[in-house]
Amino acid sequence: MPRRITRVADLCKVFEGGASPLMNEVATVCILYEDFRYELANLKRAIEAASVGKDQEPYYWIRRSLLTMNEFGKRLNSLLTNQAHEKAFDALRKDQRDALTAARRAINRSSLETLRNYFGGHLDPDLIGNGLKFYGSDAFSKMTWTDSRDELQLSLDFAYDIFRGAFAGHFAPTVDKLQDKLQAFYVDMGELFGHIAIATFILVHEFVWVKFG
Repeated sequence: MPRRITRVADLCKVFEGGASPLMNEVATVCILYEDFRYELANLKRAIEAASVGKDQEPYYWIRRSLLTMNEFGKRLNSLLTNQAHEKAFDALRKDQRDALTAARRAINRSSLETLRNYFGGHLDPDLIGNGLKFYGSDAFSKMTWTDSRDELQLSLDFAYDIFRGAFAGHFAPTVDKLQDKLQAFYVDMGELFGHIAIATFILVHEFVWVKFG
């Protein structure tokens, strides 16, 4: 059975009351790690629960995870390239520095950059246009408006149907292959999470763990 160790500490003491740029960056990486871990778990659940290509939730978690991955990469780059932090990182072992560099390279590889640009924050209009072309004629969707004060007033189901078409048009030749592509995307993101987890473990071990003693 795996061991479980829980430590409790005063956050202001651990993170120096927000006065340390280094500890602020480390805290930001930790938040993004937790975001990515949560998003990946929900992506897995949503893919397993979705009917073939018809449920919108996996696509929401795809977009969220790509955005978080992108932000994690930016923060890691900042930590590793900021000269103000150079002394702290020089004190790390070579294998730790190599692991952080490997995580940085994994996040910044060109194929992931393409996914970020297509499906993350930017949503290229040409890609959306291709998503509409993917369906062809007789592709019906819906929208719903309600005047209830207890609900959001406008539900645009067609929006994620269009995004689904864009994703399918980029990855899958036919709709019936879409579930396989979703699963493959999850596997790729899971491999990336391995790099992100190792990088976060190193940062937490070196800068946070002992302060929680």
